[in-house]
Amino acid sequence: MKNRGEINTSTFGKGNAGAIDITAKDSVKIDGSGIQSNVESGATGNAGNIKIDLKAGSLSLTNGGGITSFIRGYETLPDGTIVKQRGEGKGGNITITTSNLTLENSLIDASTFGIGDAGAIDITANDITIDQSRVGNIVGETATGMGNNITITTSNLTLKNGGFIDASTNGIGHAGNIDITAKDSVKADVKIDGFSGIRSNVNPGAKGNAGNIDLKLKAGSLSLTNGGGITSFIRGYETLPDGTIVKQRGEGNGGNITIKAGDINIKGVDNNNIGSQINTGTLGIGNAGDIDITASNITIDDQGFFGSSVDRGFNDKSFTLLNDGEGKGGNITIKTSNLTLEKGGSINASTNGKGNAGDIDITAKDSVKIDGSSGIRSNVESGAKGNAGNIKIDLKAGSLSLTNGGGITSFIRGYETLPDGTIVKQRGEGNGGNITIKAGDINIKGVDNNNIGSQINTGTLGIGNAGDIDITASNITIDDQGFLGSLVYEDGAGKGGNITIKTSNLTLKNRGGIITDTRANGDAGNIKLDITDNLKLTNSTISSRATSDSTGKAGNINIDPTLIELNNGSQITVNSQGSGDGGNITLIGNNLNLNNSTISASTKSGQGGDITLNIPDTIRQNNSKIEASAGENGNGGNVTINTNFIIGNSSENRISANAKQGAGGNIKITTQGIFGYKDNQIDASSETGVNGVVETKTPEVDPSQGLIDLPENLLTAAIVTNSCRQGQNSQNSLIVKGRGGLALTSDQLPSSSEVEVSLIAPTSVKSSSAINSTSANIEKTAFKTIVPAQGWEINSQGNVVLVAHSTGNPAERVNTAITCASN
Repeated sequence: MKNRGEINTSTFGKGNAGAIDITAKDSVKIDGSGIQSNVESGATGNAGNIKIDLKAGSLSLTNGGGITSFIRGYETLPDGTIVKQRGEGKGGNITITTSNLTLENSLIDASTFGIGDAGAIDITANDITIDQSRVGNIVGETATGMGNNITITTSNLTLKNGGFIDASTNGIGHAGNIDITAKDSVKADVKIDGFSGIRSNVNPGAKGNAGNIDLKLKAGSLSLTNGGGITSFIRGYETLPDGTIVKQRGEGNGGNITIKAGDINIKGVDNNNIGSQINTGTLGIGNAGDIDITASNITIDDQGFFGSSVDRGFNDKSFTLLNDGEGKGGNITIKTSNLTLEKGGSINASTNGKGNAGDIDITAKDSVKIDGSSGIRSNVESGAKGNAGNIKIDLKAGSLSLTNGGGITSFIRGYETLPDGTIVKQRGEGNGGNITIKAGDINIKGVDNNNIGSQINTGTLGIGNAGDIDITASNITIDDQGFLGSLVYEDGAGKGGNITIKTSNLTLKNRGGIITDTRANGDAGNIKLDITDNLKLTNSTISSRATSDSTGKAGNINIDPTLIELNNGSQITVNSQGSGDGGNITLIGNNLNLNNSTISASTKSGQGGDITLNIPDTIRQNNSKIEASAGENGNGGNVTINTNFIIGNSSENRISANAKQGAGGNIKITTQGIFGYKDNQIDASSETGVNGVVETKTPEVDPSQGLIDLPENLLTAAIVTNSCRQGQNSQNSLIVKGRGGLALTSDQLPSSSEVEVSLIAPTSVKSSSAINSTSANIEKTAFKTIVPAQGWEINSQGNVVLVAHSTGNPAERVNTAITCASN
C-alpha cells in the first residue's frame, strides 16, 4: 500500500464497523497509507477489529503509514464551533502476528477521543523496530472512556529516534497497561535509545490512573541509552510563559513498573541533558507508581538513573509545569547479583512537593559498587513537605564499595537562594530517611572532583530530624577521607541521626571518619560501635561535635571491641563549642593502645562530657592524651578508668580532667599498677575554679613488695676457668654477655636494647679424637638408672666426682679444688 492507499471499515452513522482480516505469506508494506476501522465523529457504534497474520513474513510501515482504530472526538471549525459530537462506541482491537515488524515515522494506534473504551493492541514478532514512530493506546483529551492494553511478545525490540510505546490518559478514564514478554522460551532483548521510551502517564487535565508497565525478558537484556526511558508520571499544571494555567494538574495514581531481565544497562543523556531512566513520579494529584526490578546484573552509568518522586515541575519554551505534586512517591525494589553505579548514575526516591518519598530496597547477592559522583538518595528537597524514604541494602555476604565520592544519602534540604541571597524556596519540612545496610565487607574510600568524600550520610538543613544509620558487616574499612555521618547543618531545625555499627573489624585510615555533628539548634546523634574483634584508627577520627554556632548537645560515643588501637594523630572525641553540653565516651575492650593519639571530651561553656574506659587487660600510652576538659565557664568532665595495667613510655602522655573557670573534673583509676607516669601527668585541676580529685585504687598488696634486686654483675668467668673436666680438648665454651633482658631494678621497665643479641657467622668445628672415643664408649655402655647428685668429692686423681649423698658446703670445695691431674 502506498501513496495514501487505504483499507477502511469505519462507522459514520449508527451501527458497527466491519472487521479487517489480512493473511499474507511474505510481506505487507504500508508506505504513506493506512488500514483503519474507526467510530467517526457523530457516529454511534463499535469499530471493527483489525487482524494481520504474516507468520514468517514481514510487516513494514513507513512515511506516515498507519494501522489504527479510533473513537473520534468532536469535529469543530477553526473558531471552535462544534460541527459534530464525539463518536460513541468501542474501539476495535488490533492483532498482528509477523516475523519482523518495522515502523519508520509511522503509527499503530487504538485510542479513544470520544465516548467509549479503546481497543487493545496485541503484537507478536521476532524482531520489532520502532523508529520515530509510535505504538499507542490513548484516552484522548476529549474522551470519556477507558484505555486498553498493549501486549507485545518478541525476541528483540528496538526503539530509537523518538520511537514510543505509549499507553496514557489525557481525558477522563484510566490508561491501559503495557506488557512486553519474551517469545516462547527465548530471551528478549530490549533497546531504547535517544529520546525514545515506554510510558504510561496521567497527563495535564486528565482524571484517571496510569497503566502498569511490565517487562518479562527472562535472561534477555534491557538497554537504555542516550536518554531512553521507561516512565509513568502524573503530570502537573500546564501553563503559558506568563503563568496562565492552560490545563489543570492530572489526577490519579501512576502506574507500576516491573522488569525481569538478565542484564540491565542504563547510560547517557539526550540532547536536553536528560539522563536515561526508569522513573515514576507525581507532579499532579495522586501517588507515584512503584518500581520493581529483578536482574542478574545492573549498571547505571553516565547520569542514567532509577527514580520515583513527588516531583517538581520544569520550564519549557512553550509552557511551564509547576512544582505542585501532591501524593506519595513510589517504592523502588531491586533484586540483583551485581549493582554498579558510576559517572553520575543514581537511584533516587525523593519528594519535591507535598507528600512522602518512597523507600529504596536493594537486595544484591554479590556486590554493590558506587563510584564517582554516583549515589543512592532519598531526600526532602527545598520547598517540599513530607518525609524522605528509607534506604535498605541487603548484601548478605556480598560487598559494598563506595569510591571516589560515591554516596548513600538522605537529606532534608534547606533554603534555595539566588546568588544575591534572595530566597527562592523555603526549607524542606519532614524527617530524613533511615539507612540500613547488611553486607560482608564494606569499603568507603576516596573523594570526587570537588574533594567530597565517599560517604554514607544523613542530615538536615531544613525542618525535621535526620535519619539513623544502622550497618551490620563482617569488615568495614573507611579510607582516604571517606566517612559515615549524620549532621545537623546550618539552618537545620531538628536532631541528628544515630549511627549504629555491628562488625568484626572496623578500620579507619588516611583521614577516614565517623561523625555526628550539629551546627544548629538540634542535638547531634549518638555513635554506637559493637565490634567483635578490632578497632584500628590511623590518622582518622570518630567524633560527635557541636560547633560554636550551635545550641544543641554533642552526642555520646560507645565502643565495644576486643582491641582498640589509635595511631598517628587519630581521635575519639566529643566536643561542644556552643552552649550545649558535651557528650560522653565509653570504651569497653580488652586492650587499648594509644600512639600519638587522643581520646577527649571537651566543652566550651556547658557541662563537660565524661570518659569511661573499661579495659580488663592493659592501656598503653605513647605521646597520647586522655582528657576531659572545659573552657570558659564549663565544668570539666570526669575520667573513669578500670584496667589491669596502665603503661606509659613518654613524658608527653596525659590523663586529665581540667577546666579554666569552672570546676575541674574528677579522675578515678582502678588498676593493678601504673607504670611510666609522673605525678603531673595525671591531673584534675582548674585554672581559677575548684580543682577536681584524682583517686587511684590499687591492690593492698604491692606487686613489687618482696622483690629482690638481682646483682648487676653476674659471676665472673674466672670462677670456672680452673675447673677440670673430661674432654679438655673439646670446643666447649661459656660466654656471659649483657644482662639477658633483666632490668637494673625490680620496678624498672626493660628497654628493647637490653635483649639485643648480635648476629654472628656460623663456623664448623672438628671433633677431637677424645670426643669420638668417648662417644663410642657411650654407645657401647648399657644405660643405668640416673640418681640426682646431692654433692661432690675430689678423688685421688684430683677429679671432681658428683655423688648421691650430701657432702657439705659446695662453695668451700670450689675454693680448694685448684689442683688438676696432669691428663
